[in-house]
Amino acid sequence: MLYDSLLFFHIGAGTTALLAGLTAFILRKFSPDHPLAGRVFFYAVLVVSFTAITMAILKWNPFLLLVGFFTLYQNYAGKRSVENKGLMPNGLDLILWLTGLVTAICMLSEGGLVLWVFAAIQLSLVINDMRIYVVLWRGGGLPANAWLRRHLGNMVGTFIAVVTASLVVNVESAWYIWLLPTWLLSPIIIFWNFKLSRKKSSGIMKQGLKGTIAVLATFVFFSTVVEAQPYTQAKTRHRFAQLNTGMDFGYIPAANNGAPVNTTEQGAARVIIGGTHFWGHADFFVAFPIAHLESEGYRERVETGFRFFPWQIADKKLRPYLGFSHRMASFQQGDGDKSLVHRMPLSAGLYYNRGPHLIDFGISYTATPQTSYRFAAGPATSINLPPIGLRLGYKFMLETTLSAEKNWQNGKTAWYTDTLAKLGRLDGFTFGLGPSVSFFSKESSSFFNDNSGFVQPRVGNLYPEVMVGYYWHKADLQVSTVFRGFKYSSSAYGTDFELKRRAVNLEAYKFFGDYHGFVPFVGPLVSYEIFEGQFSQNGQLLSSAESAAVRPGVIFGWDIRPDRIQSWYLRTCLRWIPGDELDFGGGKKLNLNQLEVNFIQFVLLPGRL
Repeated sequence: MLYDSLLFFHIGAGTTALLAGLTAFILRKFSPDHPLAGRVFFYAVLVVSFTAITMAILKWNPFLLLVGFFTLYQNYAGKRSVENKGLMPNGLDLILWLTGLVTAICMLSEGGLVLWVFAAIQLSLVINDMRIYVVLWRGGGLPANAWLRRHLGNMVGTFIAVVTASLVVNVESAWYIWLLPTWLLSPIIIFWNFKLSRKKSSGIMKQGLKGTIAVLATFVFFSTVVEAQPYTQAKTRHRFAQLNTGMDFGYIPAANNGAPVNTTEQGAARVIIGGTHFWGHADFFVAFPIAHLESEGYRERVETGFRFFPWQIADKKLRPYLGFSHRMASFQQGDGDKSLVHRMPLSAGLYYNRGPHLIDFGISYTATPQTSYRFAAGPATSINLPPIGLRLGYKFMLETTLSAEKNWQNGKTAWYTDTLAKLGRLDGFTFGLGPSVSFFSKESSSFFNDNSGFVQPRVGNLYPEVMVGYYWHKADLQVSTVFRGFKYSSSAYGTDFELKRRAVNLEAYKFFGDYHGFVPFVGPLVSYEIFEGQFSQNGQLLSSAESAAVRPGVIFGWDIRPDRIQSWYLRTCLRWIPGDELDFGGGKKLNLNQLEVNFIQFVLLPGRL
């Protein structure tokens, strides 16, 4: 009865919020009717949020619960920006900020593309609010329009959430429907932030992030387009690396196998994030598949790779490359297991550069295309996967650090660094976010020895990780707490297997050396690992296992750090965590030795803003 009553108010308030939000959206922001429509929208969304949270608790629904808090944060922050134009926080603001941070972490932990997108938005809002609070507590000044930018960003974000909920309920709950309002309406937030940030501002905020909307948007906002490769003019630390992003399209021929194997020829589209390094002689990248055509049987997943250019990439030049990569792929036939396969292809190809544009044509080859697969509950069979792939790609180059080169050369950067270091302003909290992949690096020969139809699980699911830490400038030392986890599931011939992992790390690492802004680090870590696994058949639990233990490990990687006063860096992390075995009984043991790779992590130092 209570749930039905809440649902009634939830639907009514949602309808009111949609109409009032649309009215406020199309009215001029300073018209007499805009504030009235805005107040109606605020209170309607307040009812929507509280009823959603309550219903999610009554009938446990983590997704609805997190979206409820997500909407509540934006709605309240948008309203407070109008009432408190100075943006000085009170106790309730700080409680809400902490709630928003916890919500984002839980969204990342819960998993799924939609929640990850919402988590990125939530984290950007939390980071932006924290930046404002730190500046105010330090006595810094805010630009006159700071409250308006915050108000617009949060209220349009709230309206996006309301429209999204309406579409899902009334149209179709596919992932692209969830994200459609975000894709369509987020450019409005970006436009207004960009327009308002161009107005004259004062104080320390003039040097800060200009209304961050999402982590990826940060790269775009603070990058400049270059008409030619800047490192062809001089080999300086500020020209050492350059960000790029784009897409590629691939063709994968069918593998030559006899019946019953079926791997048809197929096409695939991917989004790419990467960067050229060593002044155009190397390109590191990570590629995320977004669409597949005719991918029956075999499908390629996330790829992390490296390409070497004997002759540096240069404007209006054709340049050959050689490379290698780690690529996840999956293979499935009929009711069999969707087997995850780790592949290490070699590649060769050509880059053509013109201004900020990169055109890539390449071929990849896997020397050992064989893998094992069970086509029934019996012995495994060796099969061939497609060894060759062709790709045509386009990437757009962005420059993020070249504007600081003049100050480095004339000595101002050194003076700023020394001055801020003496004031203790270069020490401070750090926040990081990036995609990771984790896999078991050691075979578990005894794991599936009952011929149930499974193959060796290696895990390769992509998942986000969140880092909160503290950095000491003089010691060049970072101490961090890192949260991440993944879910892995598999099904074969009526038997289901599920594995969940939750982990939190305490790690410390020391930076050493500095090769033109390429700064490696290494250090120890301690990880609290929770694994839960189970087998079931036709909905009935067959066996399960749990493990909760503290395990030591090591972390190493590098930062791209043109100077030591930047407010953000790009970091690559690799972790090796040896582990025990997860014992399911009856000879089923899963080895837990893990290698984690976080190819590109966005690291923010808010105290430097």
